Amino acid sequence: MSTSHCRGQRRPHRFPLTLHKMGQYCKRIGGRTYYFGADKELALQRRLQQAGRRE
Repeated sequence: MSTSHCRGQRRPHRFPLTLHKMGQYCKRIGGRTYYFGADKELALQRRLQQAGRRE
């Protein structure tokens, strides 16, 4: 019997954060969930700063 799981497939978009049900963008890093705020662009900037990148 085969399963129809999407294991190994990439998401169609490249945005690195997930919108949490409480309205904030978040990312799981090392088994912990980090929240970066409700504004999409500001959350992405905060994430990139935390990762050590600057754009």
